[in-house]
Amino acid sequence: MESFYNFGGYSIALTKDETLKLKSMDILQGITTLGFAPKHLVIKPGHNLRACWLMRPDDKRASNSCTSFRALLEVLLEKDEVAICCIRKRSNEAARLHALVPQREVRAYDERTIIACEGFHVVPLPFADDIRTLPPGFALSEEPEQPAVDAAKKLLNCLKFDDEFFEYLESGNMSNPSLLTQFAQIEALALSTKVDRADPVTNLDETMKLIEVPKKLIQGKLAEKIKKHVELLKAAVSAEYDVEMESKSAGGKRKREVDPEAAAKATEKKEDAQRMVSETNWSSMLANNSLSKATMPMLKAYCDAHDLKKPSAARKTDLMEVVVKHLNQLNT
Repeated sequence: MESFYNFGGYSIALTKDETLKLKSMDILQGITTLGFAPKHLVIKPGHNLRACWLMRPDDKRASNSCTSFRALLEVLLEKDEVAICCIRKRSNEAARLHALVPQREVRAYDERTIIACEGFHVVPLPFADDIRTLPPGFALSEEPEQPAVDAAKKLLNCLKFDDEFFEYLESGNMSNPSLLTQFAQIEALALSTKVDRADPVTNLDETMKLIEVPKKLIQGKLAEKIKKHVELLKAAVSAEYDVEMESKSAGGKRKREVDPEAAAKATEKKEDAQRMVSETNWSSMLANNSLSKATMPMLKAYCDAHDLKKPSAARKTDLMEVVVKHLNQLNT
């Protein structure tokens, strides 16, 4: 079996090794430094499409890595630049460009507590297709309109939070309830016990109390007042706020731009398959026990033409069973 890639109207045959090289860009597994660039030209908030991770050296695995690491870190911090690298963490993974963003160590006032450790933030860089192009005439406003700001202030004035909530929020003790629930479930499974919501480690009950919505915010006059200000805020942001939100939620994942040449080939292929099905006398092949002479594309085209469910990873015998069953139903 051979693999082909359509390019410029020609089908170019590729071996398995060539296909693997194309996928990996012929770059070895690991980190390959390609160059350096100013930080402000590479790292942009709108391009942060994937989670980054922190990289630190390990002299036990690679000798003198700490020395090289610190030298590169100091130079990049001094020049306010980032390193552009191609990283393949696994042998079967496609190569992807990353930026190594240096971070200096930050300690608290007591010089004992480390707030941020030194290292490189490994930031995946987007492909050209990951960056969305804005439609013509679309403009981004750097600051919100004053009516929207005023409406937001009036809404916040209606909302009152307990002081305990802000204390937890500012002290950094506010935990994620979803993660705490997951940890509690894992602990219960490991110990073969039930989930203890009052466990001081997870403290689920106390955490849920902090994020519970008070009844006065969803019932009574205060709830009506809040709802009124919410509607005013939505109207100040956009005249068709609800319609825009519904269209965004219904849109789902962004579709890739359609290649006209590929679309034309797909349409032509579909028409050929329909022609193949219509020109074949399937009933005669079934009666003469010659259905085995039909090729895989013919059997697949028949299933698609009659909306028949094809088994996953179907073999020829599986497709023949589906076609025979459908033909028998038509004849009865």
